[in-house]
Parts: sequence; C-alpha cells; structure tokens
Amino acid sequence: MKGTVRLVIALVLVFVVVTAVADVAGAKNLGTAMTFGQIGFAICLVLSMLWGTRGVVRDSAGRTSE
Repeated sequence: MKGTVRLVIALVLVFVVVTAVADVAGAKNLGTAMTFGQIGFAICLVLSMLWGTRGVVRDSAGRTSE
C-alpha cells in the first residue's frame, strides 16, 4: 500500500512540475503546458510499470514470494 501511495504522489508531482516548467518556458496557455504535463505523467507511469516489479516474483494470485 505504501508503494502505491508513493507512486501516486510521484505521478502527481511529475505532472505539476512538468506543467510548471512548460508554463515558465513559454507555453502559449495553461492547456498547452498541461499537455506537456500529461506527457511527463505518461512517461513516468510507463517507466514505473516497466521497472516497478523488477526482481519481484508473484504467483497467480498476486502474492509475492520472499
């Protein structure tokens, strides 16, 4: 559960930071800046799905084995 909360917080922070950077960098409006935020969010989400379970073995019920 803690990992899920941290992931959600990280995704929201990536969206906000990338949106703010795009806005400061000269995006025409907030909608354009938020588009870049969505791109950053999507990249972070995909990377977390690819790298998040590295080395974790799960059975068919989703339980991890130690």
